[in-house]
This record gives sequence, structure tokens and C-alpha cells, in this order.
Amino acid sequence: MTKTKKQSQNKKKEKEKGKPSKYSVDEYVERAEHYLANFQPELAIKFLRKALETDKNNTDVMDMLGEILAENGAGDEAKQILTQSISISPNSGHSKYLSLAQLTEFPGNVQLIQKGIEILSSEKAKLEPFASSQNDDLKRVIASICSAYCSIVEIYMSDGCDEPNAESECVRNVEAALKVDPSSVESLCTLASLRLTQTRRDDAKVALARAVEIVNNFPEDDDFYPPFEIRRSLAKILLECEKFEDADDIIDTLLMEKEDNSELWFLSAIACAGQNNPVAAMDCLKQSKKLAEQANLEPEIMEMINEKIEEVSKMPIPEGMDDDEEEEEENGNEGDEDEESEDEMDN
Repeated sequence: MTKTKKQSQNKKKEKEKGKPSKYSVDEYVERAEHYLANFQPELAIKFLRKALETDKNNTDVMDMLGEILAENGAGDEAKQILTQSISISPNSGHSKYLSLAQLTEFPGNVQLIQKGIEILSSEKAKLEPFASSQNDDLKRVIASICSAYCSIVEIYMSDGCDEPNAESECVRNVEAALKVDPSSVESLCTLASLRLTQTRRDDAKVALARAVEIVNNFPEDDDFYPPFEIRRSLAKILLECEKFEDADDIIDTLLMEKEDNSELWFLSAIACAGQNNPVAAMDCLKQSKKLAEQANLEPEIMEMINEKIEEVSKMPIPEGMDDDEEEEEENGNEGDEDEESEDEMDN
């Protein structure tokens, strides 16, 4: 009997399965990390799958693959892989618990995060006797613990807000985070948010002032400089508390990293308007609108920007601000004329 094309392909696949892998697990993971760093998650997933074919019980690979799948919309498969990793090695690898928590509803997500914190705390206890407080591994573990506690607070401020112990759980977890690291900017931001929900605005401002001080004194080239998302959260809470100048400074650092971000220009406009600078606020709003149109953002966002433009357009321009703008334009024109004169002399 003649073999069909499909039978031949299946036989070929069976033969390939029996062959030794072209790369080791570590080599597959290394290639996956390379593609992940180059914003190609689909290729990273491909090589992690191959790594699992080589070692089907490697929980480190499972954890990495599950996390990437979860971040790229494959929640069901991510759940399956992360759950399998937990069943194989329940007491090692905190990341699988934190990743699975993001795919799990309340209260199961809290329980998963707590297990992640338990594993992280064990790692911290092992590192502390042999490492200084400046040790990078220890710093990373501490930052992860703080972030996990803050995640629990956020859950109790949202999905778990109707629980009778919601407020006490928020307080307990944010205090736990600050006990692990009193200088954690993320924990201080979470504390400020909690204080605002408790209508303790002055206490929120105290936490924010401490967070701003830490960010401002942090070398920007430090590996542990507060990440973009945390600084953006800080800027938003500062605006909510009408700390416009501090917010403006933080937003400037964000714009240096992502100047094509429409939201940042919108936040900058709020900060400028709050400092009674409608001219600068309008410039920021025009840039925000331009970028939003280029990115084809949702109509609701465009409506919000247009409403802010209308609001700022009604603000009185402080005396002397027009003169400053005209002077800047004149200086710019003079500079252009000087350049033209120099060109003519060269010719």
C-alpha cells in the first residue's frame, strides 16, 4: 500500500522525537532570553517549548514559559504549565506563584502570593548571613517581597474591598512591606494610596515626600533605580495630592525614557496647569493629542484630552507669561538670523 503524505510526515516527526536535542536546556533558555530581550516573545516561547521537550520536568523552564505565555494572552496554557510546575516542585521558585496569581480570582490570588512571599522570605534568610545589604541578589529578593506585599494591598483595595477585614489586611501588608525595606518607593506609593482611601491626605503626603526624596537621590544609572511603572504611579498619586512641582519633576524623568507616550504628556499638562502655567500645559496637551491620534487610541482617551484642552484654554494667562513667550521667539529668530549671517560670510 502506498503511504500517504500525512503518514510520511508523522513518521518523520516520530523519528525526530527520538533524536537527541540539537541544543542543551541551558542553550535553549539562553536563546529564549535573547529573543525576549529583543521583544520577540513568540520566538522565546518556541525555544522554551523545545527546552521542555528536552527536559519535561524542568520547573525553571516551566516557570519562565508560563510567565511569558501569561503576558502574551495565553492564560489557559500558562495556568496549566504553572500548576504543573507547582505540583512537581511546590517549595521552590516564587515566580510561578506570583504569575499564577495574576490569572486567579480573589481570594485564591492572595493565597498564591502569600506562598510566593514565603519562598522569597526563605531565600532572603539564606542570603542575609553571607551577603551585605548592598548585595544585588539580596536587593532583588527584597524588592520582590515588597512588590508581592503591595500586590496583596492592591487586591484588597479592589476585588477584595468588600471583605470585612479588607482595611486591616491592607494596613498589615503595607506595614510588612515597609518593615522589609523602609526605603521601597513602591511600598511608599502603596501606603500613600491607602492613606488617600482612608481620607488621611496629610499622611499620604508624608509618604509621598519620602518617596520623592528617595527617587531624587537615586543615581539614574543604578540597576535598582525605581522602574518606570513605579515612578509613573508615583507621579499620578502626586498629582492627586496636588503636589504638582514634584510630579512634574518625576514626569520629566519618564519622558526622557518614553517621549512618544501620550499619557505622559497628558500628565505633564496637568502638572503645568497645576503650577498656573497654561501655556506649557497647552503645549503638552497638543503633543499628547498628536501622539494619541498617531497611535489611534480609544475615543474615550481623545475625549478626555479634548476636555482638558477646553479647560486649559479658559485659564487666564499670568501677567508677563506672554512677554516671556515672545522674548523666547525673538531670541530664536535672532539665532536663526545669526546663523544666516555666518553662512553668508562663509560663502
